[in-house]
Amino acid sequence: MEDQARKTPLTIAALAGSILLAIAAPEAGIAAITATQAGAIQSSINYTRSNEKEADRVGMNTLIKAGFDLMLCQCSLAAWRMNTAMPVSRHLCF
Repeated sequence: MEDQARKTPLTIAALAGSILLAIAAPEAGIAAITATQAGAIQSSINYTRSNEKEADRVGMNTLIKAGFDLMLCQCSLAAWRMNTAMPVSRHLCF
């Protein structure tokens, strides 16, 4: 969260600069605004991925402490994926 708080002023400054650029050169300004928004969204996605990794780590530790066999869980998930996968066909139906 600190990382996002640190980046917010930079994002605001980039948007302000992009708006000023849009006054002088509309197409370049819109491109700059889009790039700024994309950067902010990517930063948010990276933060979310970091949270997912932490949740996975905590979940795995909880399963281990509860006595679950993780290899058995892995095999069960693989079998489930195999059974629920869409059948592969050589013929396309249109």
